[in-house]
Amino acid sequence: MRAQHLRNIMSTLPHATVKPLNYQTSAQGLAEPFMADVEEVFSALDKIADNEKLYRPGDPKPSPENINWAKRVLLRVLPSYYLRGAEIEPLGGEIHATWEGSDKRVVAYFPRPDAVKVYYEQIVDGNVAYHDLKNVTPAGLSGILAWFFKK
Repeated sequence: MRAQHLRNIMSTLPHATVKPLNYQTSAQGLAEPFMADVEEVFSALDKIADNEKLYRPGDPKPSPENINWAKRVLLRVLPSYYLRGAEIEPLGGEIHATWEGSDKRVVAYFPRPDAVKVYYEQIVDGNVAYHDLKNVTPAGLSGILAWFFKK
C-alpha cells in the first residue's frame, strides 16, 4: 500500500533530464593531496622486506604478518592526512613509523602482529619537556597523531 502511494506521488512530479556530473574532475582535486601521502606510506611498507639496503648483515627482517599488521593499523588512521610525513623503517625485526615536527615527535612501533606501541615527546627550548611510551589501539594512534598535528 505504501509503495503504491509513493508511485502515485512520483507519477505526479514533472520529469526532468538529469545530466551526470563529472565526478572524476571534482573528486580528483580533493583526493590527490591525501592519496599521495597514503600511497607513499604503503609503498614504503611494501618495499621494507625486499630492500637489502635497510639491513645490516644478520639483522632480522619484519615478518610478512607484521608488515600486514602495520598496514592494517595505518589504514585505520583517521583522518588519512595524518599519514603525511611518516617515515617507515625496520629496526630489529620491528617496523617503526616516525613523525617529526619542530617541537613534537611520534614513533609508532609495530613489534609483532596485534601490538602497537607509541612513543611521543614535546620539545620546549630544545629540551624534552614531556614524553611517554604506551601500548595503544589503532584508534589510540589516531588520537596521538591528532595531538602531533595540533598547532
